[in-house]
Amino acid sequence: MNINKIYPLASRGVAALLFLIGLIVTVLIYSAGKESFESRVQLGIDVAIYSVVLIIVVFAIFMIRGVILNPRMLIKSGLSLGVIIILFFVFYQMSSDYVTLEGKSVEYVAMVKTIPSSTLKMIEAGISTMFLLIGLSLAALLGTEIWKIFK
Repeated sequence: MNINKIYPLASRGVAALLFLIGLIVTVLIYSAGKESFESRVQLGIDVAIYSVVLIIVVFAIFMIRGVILNPRMLIKSGLSLGVIIILFFVFYQMSSDYVTLEGKSVEYVAMVKTIPSSTLKMIEAGISTMFLLIGLSLAALLGTEIWKIFK
């Protein structure tokens, strides 16, 4: 069998396995009684952690395979990552650490006051970067579809 046919099958198999495991754990948690609820939730957390590790390993395998088959892809990916990092730092410099606390509960105000200002700036920068990248991807998608119509 060709190796290019194995990888899509493997990725679909891993996705199906993770879906099945998640479904089983969800059913176990929802069917738990009061006495076994905590242990089943802990099982769900453990399964989630192992699933994330499995996804990272599979992602790393595919990434290494892609770099070996197409080394130029690494340069393009690095440039793209560099642009995203630059955008993040631009938004970080533009973001503020001010949070409106009017009308909030005492517990909420106390919680927000314990958060460092750099963390608040990181959160705002991350959200702004995400919104910009989503907007750019939607614009590129729309532009591609319009280009196909007139082509």
